[in-house]
Amino acid sequence: MANTNPWPSNGPVGIGTNSPSVDLEVQGNQGGSPIHKVINQADAAYTPAIEATAPNLTAGHNVYFAIGRNAASNNQFSLGFTYAGSGSSSNRLDVNAYGSSPLISILASGNIGVGKSNPGVRLDVEGADGGNPIVNVVNLADSPYTPNFEVNAPNLTTGHNTYFAIGRDRNPNNQFSFGFTYAGNGNSSNRLDINAYGSSALLSVLASGNVGIGTTTPTAKLQIDGDTYQNGGQRGNVTSTTTPITLSDAHHTVFVDTSSADITITLPSAASHSGRQYCIKNINKKLVTVIAASSGTIDGKSQLVLNMNDAATIVSNGISWYIF
Repeated sequence: MANTNPWPSNGPVGIGTNSPSVDLEVQGNQGGSPIHKVINQADAAYTPAIEATAPNLTAGHNVYFAIGRNAASNNQFSLGFTYAGSGSSSNRLDVNAYGSSPLISILASGNIGVGKSNPGVRLDVEGADGGNPIVNVVNLADSPYTPNFEVNAPNLTTGHNTYFAIGRDRNPNNQFSFGFTYAGNGNSSNRLDINAYGSSALLSVLASGNVGIGTTTPTAKLQIDGDTYQNGGQRGNVTSTTTPITLSDAHHTVFVDTSSADITITLPSAASHSGRQYCIKNINKKLVTVIAASSGTIDGKSQLVLNMNDAATIVSNGISWYIF
């Protein structure tokens, strides 16, 4: 409209144009400067510069700001409000590209959706991108420990857990999880579990270093509860000695060279080494004497004597040592 005084009571208003097509249309060419600038010089806890409301919205309808080149597919983005109901936690703020469904949605509940307008959790990401990942995290730092992703649940109490899940859906055997179960602050029984949905932990790794297959409470470096199948030979640590030694978890097969003197081999406490197995062989002419710590017994006796070329496999049942 042309400049008149007073302003008309109705009709479109144009700034920089004589033919506005909407209630207020501003046109200009300011180079790198804005066409429209709003400055609010007030100071308050909440200081709005622009407020747009649409009091007559009904459920499912929206009001939005648009920015871009023109109203054509992918040429314009909008920041909009979609109304679900008065005071509804599903009222939402959307970021859209022209002609597409919402790209980002933020619900009044605090849930955020990427590719999803009705997020059911704090961050809900949905997409279909062929063989490409939906989420890609790249950390360009370089240090001895460079985390890409960290999830903490500082309010966990004993026996509770936090986890990642991956799979098709939440149905038995259709999803696996990678979770942390809390036993106590700094507790060596805090553990990492791999689970299938609907089952007990399949694999558990304790902070102590013990690993359980079929058990969440392994008492040895590797504890398997269930049948095992082995295709190939079994190997263990091999030690050769010419002096007396006390065996530990680091030992398995021990060759004792008695060419110079008799040698004593001491077994650890059977009570703290349930299932532990040692293979001991005397490879020379003098004697090997095997005794058990803490006044323990071997096949009910205080000691086992191995002559030249004798060998014995000795196993703890958690109470005493026995020869196989």
